[in-house]
Amino acid sequence: MSAIEHRESLLPGARAPEDAVGSRRLLAAVGLSSSASLLAVALGVATTKVVALSAGPAGIALLGLYRYLGALASRSLLLGLDTTLVQRLSTSKDERTTAETIGAAFLAVTLQGMAIGGIALDPGIRRRARSGPRARAGPSGGRG
Repeated sequence: MSAIEHRESLLPGARAPEDAVGSRRLLAAVGLSSSASLLAVALGVATTKVVALSAGPAGIALLGLYRYLGALASRSLLLGLDTTLVQRLSTSKDERTTAETIGAAFLAVTLQGMAIGGIALDPGIRRRARSGPRARAGPSGGRG
């Protein structure tokens, strides 16, 4: 493309070349991702402010602990599933492979959820969690 053609393509009302269309789509995707991140940060600040006003320093500590535990659980339970899923879906050549990949990911997440739900709803685990370590160790407190 000559310099004159390039300059004419930049004039108002001129048709955008294919590169410009691709970069506009990329810019729109980045804008959407950035907006979602900003919204998440704003909601996090608002949640922290509400907890700080209502529960005080102990509530802030508890909120931080729950957020950390939630992040730890989600990262450890994914086990790279999100990265693998994106890679497999972006390189799949036919719809059958795409459907199989989505089905396998759905099955893995469902089984993980069922396992976590079963553990959380087990009455024995809840009873031991409420009784604390001293009750499990016996009347002597675990000393011989």
